Amino acid sequence: MKKVLMLGNDDARYHPLPGVSRRILTLLGDEAQITCSQQAAALESVDQYDLCICYFEFGGAYTDEQTAALLRYVAGGGALLALHNGIALQSRPELCQLLGGKFTHHPDYDGLPMVPYRVEAPDHPIMQGVADFTIADEQYMFVLDALDDKQMLLGMDYQGQRYPAGWVRRFGKGHVVYFACGHNAACFDDAQLSKIVYQSFRWLTGGQQT
Repeated sequence: MKKVLMLGNDDARYHPLPGVSRRILTLLGDEAQITCSQQAAALESVDQYDLCICYFEFGGAYTDEQTAALLRYVAGGGALLALHNGIALQSRPELCQLLGGKFTHHPDYDGLPMVPYRVEAPDHPIMQGVADFTIADEQYMFVLDALDDKQMLLGMDYQGQRYPAGWVRRFGKGHVVYFACGHNAACFDDAQLSKIVYQSFRWLTGGQQT
């Protein structure tokens, strides 16, 4: 059984953790022992886990010690899966570089729009068997770090253009996976997104990365 640290905020206005964590716990079932924490201080012991899943809300602050611990963990062979607002780690420039991209904005909306997601790398183990899908979600836009070696896994169609919505990158001996999907717990009821999360877990903790 793999040990997973899942980080988020129970009382977040826009992206509360509990509904999401329950769905991921059900999804991973007996394959993972998940510890949920609302405290960024949990990052200081992240090396005790096989995988760190970040769903932190924007506005958090990360100390030098927490930042260094997460960087050491991934660089030493650890695994980070950031989902939707989990990109909030970008508030530290060092962690923004770790993620490989920076959230800039989302288009205005009145009610969640139906967002069409498109598979970009069907042969990657995380995306095998995943079909294009459309869910009610919040569209995130990014500026990407052009200097890293990321591979695009998922795209998003918006106003006739394709935008990045998910990628994987190496960092030292470890790996970082980010997906923009997942504004609320209902998003994770979608079969394709559930498959993406499960296969991310299996790939990141399975030691089969290249």
